[in-house]
Amino acid sequence: VTAAVVCWLAAVPAGAVEYTVTDLGSLGGLSTYALGINATGQVVGYVDTASGGIHAFLYSGGAMADLGTLGGPNRDSPGKDKESNWLPAPDGPIYLVMRLYWPKTETPSILPPGEGTWQPPAIVAVN
Repeated sequence: VTAAVVCWLAAVPAGAVEYTVTDLGSLGGLSTYALGINATGQVVGYVDTASGGIHAFLYSGGAMADLGTLGGPNRDSPGKDKESNWLPAPDGPIYLVMRLYWPKTETPSILPPGEGTWQPPAIVAVN
């Protein structure tokens, strides 16, 4: 199910913030949830599938890619009562995304980008 909303603005005040709304599509289910967007416009999130499952997605270049769910014993939903604490992810490679809101430049800080005094911890593979 896809819905579209069209708004007509006769005039936009000077200095007003303007937004673009993009229909990300779906994987046949009822809902699509966008959780993050990067500087290149790629969007990540999760969707309801036509079969009733929940899959992670990557929206890039105008298309939604199905990233699947966690592999192994955790790939299927643990049940509606536990889904708020369940992370769907692909069976193959995953991409780590960190959303950091850190406007201060005093130590410790992530600013300026790539040169701040705080760096994220290393990612360690666990078998």
